[in-house]
Amino acid sequence: MLKVVAVPILVLLLLLTYTIHSQDISTREMHEHSHEIMIYSKTKCPYCIKATEFLDKKKVNYREIDVTWDDVQIQKLIDKTGAHTVPYVFVDGNYIGGYSDLVKFVDSGGLK
Repeated sequence: MLKVVAVPILVLLLLLTYTIHSQDISTREMHEHSHEIMIYSKTKCPYCIKATEFLDKKKVNYREIDVTWDDVQIQKLIDKTGAHTVPYVFVDGNYIGGYSDLVKFVDSGGLK
C-alpha cells in the first residue's frame, strides 16, 4: 500500500517543482523587460485618477495602493519623499513624483 501512495505523491511533487521553477523563469523574463510601477493614491484624487488612466492608455502595468484612510502609510511616504500630495509614483522602487512627473518620465522614454 505504501508504494501505491508514494508514487503519486512523488509525481505530484515533481510536477509542483517544475511548475514553480517555470513560473520563476517567466517572472524573471518579465522583469527583464518591464518596470515595477507603484502608485499610492487616494480615492477621489483627480491626479491619481489621471495617473492610472494615463498608464492604462499606454498599456503599462502598475500596482495601485489606496492610502485614503492609512495615515501611517501616508506619513511614511511623506518621510521618504518629502512630498505632501498624492499620487506618489515609484518606478523600480525610486520615487519619480506625481502625475505630471509620471507623464514626463514615460513620454521621455523612462520605461524603455
